[in-house]
Amino acid sequence: MKKGIILAILLFACQILPANAQISANHWAYNDATKAISQKWIEDTIGNFEPDKITTRAEFVCMLEKAIRLTPDSDTAKFYTQVYTPEIIVQPFNDTRTHWLETGGWLKTALDFGLVIPADYDNKLFKPDEAISRRESIVMVIRALGRVYPASQYEPGRPLFTDWDSIPNWAKGYTNEMVNFKLLLGFPEGNAQVDKPLTKAQAVAFLNRAMNEMTQGVDSAIKVTIDNVYPKENALYQKQQLTLPVPAQIVNQKIYVPIRALYDNGGKLYGPAYGTGKRYYWHAKAQILWFEYGVSHQFQPGNSYMGFHGNVLPFTGKLRDEGNLLASEVRMLYGELMVPVIDNGQSAQLRSTGMKTWDANTKTVLIPMMVPQAPTS
Repeated sequence: MKKGIILAILLFACQILPANAQISANHWAYNDATKAISQKWIEDTIGNFEPDKITTRAEFVCMLEKAIRLTPDSDTAKFYTQVYTPEIIVQPFNDTRTHWLETGGWLKTALDFGLVIPADYDNKLFKPDEAISRRESIVMVIRALGRVYPASQYEPGRPLFTDWDSIPNWAKGYTNEMVNFKLLLGFPEGNAQVDKPLTKAQAVAFLNRAMNEMTQGVDSAIKVTIDNVYPKENALYQKQQLTLPVPAQIVNQKIYVPIRALYDNGGKLYGPAYGTGKRYYWHAKAQILWFEYGVSHQFQPGNSYMGFHGNVLPFTGKLRDEGNLLASEVRMLYGELMVPVIDNGQSAQLRSTGMKTWDANTKTVLIPMMVPQAPTS
């Protein structure tokens, strides 16, 4: 009980302090502020939200974690705490030890998942109470959306803003991703001003747009059932409906399911030897998830793969889609990697060759899970 009270106090400490100015109903960010307040991403009321006030690094990290439901007490945050890569040192910053961002667990969650990369900050100083730049917030938002890989593949093209040349080359890919998804619109003058401090209005606008992109097609009514692919006598267990850490979603006619739910439960269909001893590794900077399903597999959000089991090498676009192999980008939803399992845009004949089925009336997905190639140890 005592631990629960302490945690509640620490979580409540993550807030944006009330301001004195009131946002008007005709302000360009009024709807974004209303959404942020109603969703409790911030602790303001509409009566004390000050749109032009500067956002600090600590405030934005906290707002973002709340928006993507990756709070320190969430199951997904606890997962990343267990699997994060050794490149994250125990104490990456020297100026956060007694700050509520660290004592409340918010900074650790940001580091474990990869919202904050220590190498991006000089002299081991995060300066949590100083203004966060628009560029920093852009990077964090893109990382939250799982778009690091596409950002890293950016090739220079036409300038997107009048001040494009002033944006560091490494940050242009992130900025380009923001533009591609209409998360960054720029100023009337045609510039992006990425080195300017981020205002509260800009912060809630970024978050609202990002969440609209992340959560499109989310449907908690979708049920996911897995079954073995072999004759019934060759498996110990039969169909089981999965309990999903986050809902399934449908984007561009493709049905997405959280990867961990599939692989954590798939091996259990074939007995204890296949369902235990699983190990995960998460490269927070590159956003690559490695794990064992008999043999080693890896997935990276924003990258495309052929299928979700069997051949999971990155898709080059040169392979022929056989129906049971589905090439599409992996997504990120609330910190969980989401893999496409069915493409309803394919012909019925192609869909049937993959043995996966989708019942639109009952909103049920049936997915045959292959046996791991070798028992995990």
